[in-house]
Amino acid sequence: GEGGRLASLSPQAVLERGYVLVTDSAGRPLAHAAQARGASEVVLTFADGKVAARPLGEAPSTQGHLDL
Repeated sequence: GEGGRLASLSPQAVLERGYVLVTDSAGRPLAHAAQARGASEVVLTFADGKVAARPLGEAPSTQGHLDL
């Protein structure tokens, strides 16, 4: 029903499906790769906790393109 559909859109439910929220050290969400590359540190929020990381620059493009 409506409640189940609404619950599936909660931020926690989205994280539990494998998505990650990326924020800067001040907690502001980063929606673009360029924002992350410009940050000295980012925080990755997974469903089960957070991890601090340092961007290394642009990743090699050998992986291919995901059509989402």
